[in-house]
Amino acid sequence: MLRNGLSLPAEKNTAVNRIHTRIPTLLKDPLLSLYVDSRYRLGDLVLDERVTLEELTGVIGAGRTGSGVFDTTGQILRLDHKLSLNSVGALFIKHREPSPPSSPIDRVATRAYTGILIDARGVLPVHGEYTGGRASPCIFPRIWDDTMELFYERSMMNPQKALASGVVRYSYSDDEDEYIDRIGQDPLRVTARELYGKNRTDPVIARADALKVLSSPENRALLEAGRIVILLDKDEIAHGVSFPEKEDGYYERFGKLKEYIVDQKIPDLTARDGPRGVEVLIQNLNFLADTANLLPQENVRLTLIAEMVRQFIADRDYTVRVEGHSAQVGRPEGEMELSVERARAIADALAERGIPREVFVLQGYGSTLPVAENTTEEGRAKNRRVEIIVMPRTTYIQRMWE
Repeated sequence: MLRNGLSLPAEKNTAVNRIHTRIPTLLKDPLLSLYVDSRYRLGDLVLDERVTLEELTGVIGAGRTGSGVFDTTGQILRLDHKLSLNSVGALFIKHREPSPPSSPIDRVATRAYTGILIDARGVLPVHGEYTGGRASPCIFPRIWDDTMELFYERSMMNPQKALASGVVRYSYSDDEDEYIDRIGQDPLRVTARELYGKNRTDPVIARADALKVLSSPENRALLEAGRIVILLDKDEIAHGVSFPEKEDGYYERFGKLKEYIVDQKIPDLTARDGPRGVEVLIQNLNFLADTANLLPQENVRLTLIAEMVRQFIADRDYTVRVEGHSAQVGRPEGEMELSVERARAIADALAERGIPREVFVLQGYGSTLPVAENTTEEGRAKNRRVEIIVMPRTTYIQRMWE
């Protein structure tokens, strides 16, 4: 919805036409905020140059825009613009033939089903994170069994069918008639055990349920046909999406921030404009071994980082999110706790250098999101990192997922 002061009826067409011209700009950031899979948002893949803004603008332009309706006050104009998320997914579906899973060694007695219905509603444990969460929709969900064997992902589906109807269908309804075309009259009904991934998009099902599908060639064919429906909580499908308000001056200040990093020669520090705001990656942080105690040699670097962030957020509504990551050393619970404590240590250090404590949000991920192999010291050093996301105030629009 957009506020508009044009009167009815003479200027309605003028208002609608004006918004039509702005649709690519209005929808760009919300579109970039959508989850592609368990790790990436669409904006991350733009930054990684796996898709271009021009391609996404083409998807937006191919959408259907309604005629526009004013409310009774004549001050608010509602304009619906529908675009196909399958068109977004088509930008990433590159395989030509499906790669369905083979018959497992540990087969079980089963029978033929017409589809797979996975109930992932409610708060579920998050695998490897010692916390709970609600499942979110994404363009390419993966499904795992509880031994963390991959049960289903996009390459297993016939690419032509994936292009036409998506890898899975989402719903929140118990009325199976609404999606009977996808799962048929006699589906295998499964309850998700856990969620997996940073974005909480991947359901984890029981190995016994997975084997009911994998043990039969007729049921394995369901994966190739993508005959899967995942049930999510209604507000995960229907609620608004948020995107940062990158107001006038944001990109100018971001440019100055990058210049500051170069001018001050801050080592092992990179910054990029991401879908949530400015993403600052700090690597090779020096802590006392197995603790969250920063070594004195980090004082100079932290002072420079604090000044950089302080200048960026001055007199503006920002949240500073500090995310801690650790290397994998075989102690998941300890790794998770250490990553949280190290995130807190960085936030405390920045607060001591003039950034208000109330702007900080902390998150630890342990070793669940590595950026390098853990088999070498160089790789483990890269994984021991802290990421700071300077997040502008967000705006909400109605979710485009249906």
